[in-house]
Amino acid sequence: MNSLRLILPNTSFVKCFYNNAIPKVGLTSSLYHHFNGRCYSIETQNKGTKQGHNKVKLPVRKTVKPIDSRKTFLMDSYKNMMEKSSVVLFLHYNNLLKQEDDFFRFQVKANGGTLKKLRNGVFGAYLRASHLEDPCMPLKKGDKNNNHPLLPLLKGSTAAIVFDETDSVAVSKILKILQRHQDKLFVIGAKVENSVFDIEKLNKFKDLPSKAQLHSQLLGLLHALSGVGLVNTLENASKTLYMTLQSHNDNTLNTEKSEDSEN
Repeated sequence: MNSLRLILPNTSFVKCFYNNAIPKVGLTSSLYHHFNGRCYSIETQNKGTKQGHNKVKLPVRKTVKPIDSRKTFLMDSYKNMMEKSSVVLFLHYNNLLKQEDDFFRFQVKANGGTLKKLRNGVFGAYLRASHLEDPCMPLKKGDKNNNHPLLPLLKGSTAAIVFDETDSVAVSKILKILQRHQDKLFVIGAKVENSVFDIEKLNKFKDLPSKAQLHSQLLGLLHALSGVGLVNTLENASKTLYMTLQSHNDNTLNTEKSEDSEN
């Protein structure tokens, strides 16, 4: 069982400790908490009762490995990385000296990204179960997705450069830096939002304008179109008014001429 059970006396001291010292995370109106990644199920003991104590039974997360294990932690971190990051570049990561590793991490951070080393075995296990709500749960037969498009990339040491935003300009800068150091790091694929990119698609993506530039261009286009539309509307309105007045004037003149001829 992957949880620690605490039996606490139902005293004012414990209530005070519970209300102030224990961080409340996750479920509301419950005694189910996480401390440093571990799950605890807390029971309060009532004195003077025949039962001795009241147990609060709460659902426990079912995982293949213990919930406080390194593998479960990594699986959760990979899930968060893939679901929360707009762009993830995957790289072949050769053995780097600490000075070289620090250099690349600094360059990536300066361009808004984060460099992370991956454990291929654990990341591959995540990819095969990434379609499930909890990839750490025990899998049934047929649940594994062995055809995930990123699985073929996991050969040799692998790293990832993660971006929170879809910024093609930042990606372009990183690719230029890596191109000068292909003996150390080189890109083998990417995830851009919900799509998997190979090198050809990634090179096309890096040449696109950034979202901010696209928004600016779109606003300029809409502004121009709205201005042209307003001018056309005013011109059409004035032409219509002129034609209406001209027609009324012609009708008036024709009426007057007919009256004069009759007289």
